[in-house]
Amino acid sequence: MQWAGEKNHSYSIKPITILLRWTKNANTAETKIIEINDCLKNNHFFQYLNKNNWINIIYENPIDLGTDDKNIYEYSIELDIYYER
Repeated sequence: MQWAGEKNHSYSIKPITILLRWTKNANTAETKIIEINDCLKNNHFFQYLNKNNWINIIYENPIDLGTDDKNIYEYSIELDIYYER
């Protein structure tokens, strides 16, 4: 069910979680997630299908999730993508 003003908004929000599972080496995994996070921060505005879109990263830094049952390091990045309708 839509609330009354929702149809009048010119944009919508799509919540996204990026999960990185990257090697058994902590330094390599941390380097990769920082690279991805920096890329998202530096490219927070983009156009797709001639519409304006932007990324809002929820947390300042990636979330360290530790390792999985195979000792692979995991990180997540939480973000919202705002997109024009």
